[in-house]
Amino acid sequence: MAARYFINGGVNSNWSTSGNWSATDGGAASGVKPASTDDVFFTANSPNCTADTAGVGLTLNFTGYASTITMNAGLTISGSVTLVSAMTIAGTSGLTVSATATLTSNGKVWPNALTLNGAVTHTLADNWDVDGLLTFGATSTTTVINGFQITASAGVTCSSAAGSTSGTTNIILDGTGTFQGSSNTAQLRNNVTINTAGTITIGTNLVYNTSTFTYTAGTVVTTSSTLTTASSTTFACNGITWDNVALSGVTVTMTFNENLNLTGLLSIATSNQNMTLTGNTINAAGGVRYGGTTGTISGTTVINVNGTGTLDGPSASTGGINNPITINAPGGTVTIAATFRILLNQLLYTAGTVTTSVGTWGAGGGAATPSRKMRLFEGFKIKLISGRLIIQQR
Repeated sequence: MAARYFINGGVNSNWSTSGNWSATDGGAASGVKPASTDDVFFTANSPNCTADTAGVGLTLNFTGYASTITMNAGLTISGSVTLVSAMTIAGTSGLTVSATATLTSNGKVWPNALTLNGAVTHTLADNWDVDGLLTFGATSTTTVINGFQITASAGVTCSSAAGSTSGTTNIILDGTGTFQGSSNTAQLRNNVTINTAGTITIGTNLVYNTSTFTYTAGTVVTTSSTLTTASSTTFACNGITWDNVALSGVTVTMTFNENLNLTGLLSIATSNQNMTLTGNTINAAGGVRYGGTTGTISGTTVINVNGTGTLDGPSASTGGINNPITINAPGGTVTIAATFRILLNQLLYTAGTVTTSVGTWGAGGGAATPSRKMRLFEGFKIKLISGRLIIQQR
């Protein structure tokens, strides 16, 4: 490991020119450009620099630098990065930080793409504003990002094919871009807030869990997307209308501080999953699919079917949904499939066409109760209260 200082070598301003680097601040040229194991310095004595080819370094420090670095090629740093407010950043290429690092912006906006990856911990020493695409993770790694917040103006991509990004850093999307994962296993677990005057498009694959997802302002496009959550998560995003949402996890709690609104399908659980859905209402316009076989869905959240769709489940199940279910679908048709099973708390019908012609409906009083096959409302008491039809298990 060695120190490499950028100097005026008298030929050009390129990063790739070995004569532009010295072993001391403002010293004579050493003829050696930075390697991935070197500490790279730009100081008050450093002139303008053009990153003309891909550059590397162990750390990158711009303390005292008041000139311009032109990012015509990307830089990959395997350690800490320190920017300074007086520097100028030109060009459009990105910065990648791929090892344990402390990131210090000193109030300087990073205008290009920023990638934070590796099975490491990145620590923010202060808030970061990133005008380019913010990318987390690499294949099959677990990346931790702690401290302060990152404001991403061009969107966020989670690229881990089988890994996750977590930590205490708050991620704020405040511009126009896409919020997406590279696959349905790339998980983001930091707190996320959408607060923008622009448009955020939710990508086809987005797996978010463990922390709190908050909507404050902006246009959010969810067409053809699926939001997948596989661990205990808090939602405060009533201003977003999702397309499809899949909730799963073993003994987890999903907390809805505000309503969760869908135009598409609500999928709940896979085999042997006990889940608690608590708080407010899930408005599922595209129907509800219960995928468990022995697990039980319970809690206070009301599942409201408010469009045209199907209530269905697996062909064989001793589990089911114990949350209150409402059918309030003016102009819509709700089909209760033969295999749907409610461990009934309450079924409330308000509006819409309900059809059960496809078969029978299973219901029971608990996860251990064998499924009873019955025609709709058989074994139930029906009451009309204040113009509402209330159907409850006897």
